[in-house]
Amino acid sequence: MDMLRKINEAQATYFKINRRYALTYDELIEARLLPNEPSATETGYDFKLRPAADAASFKISVTPADSSATNATHLFMDQTGVIRAEIGKDATADSPAIK
Repeated sequence: MDMLRKINEAQATYFKINRRYALTYDELIEARLLPNEPSATETGYDFKLRPAADAASFKISVTPADSSATNATHLFMDQTGVIRAEIGKDATADSPAIK
């Protein structure tokens, strides 16, 4: 969840500067808003950034790197910064919010 908060902060700053959200983690890294792309090796999770075609919004899906983990937590966040979670299935914008 800490990494999602860092990505959200980086995206918010990027939006203020560029009037659009970053399309890739590389854009956030090049702008020095994020130190590196989140990796499954470090976090145990795969972070998939999915920006809208017009870069006016974005979604991030976070899934366990170990696909055999059936009761693992899956996370979701969009440009609102609200982190949502599901146990054992992909989280979406309709999933319960967590703090």
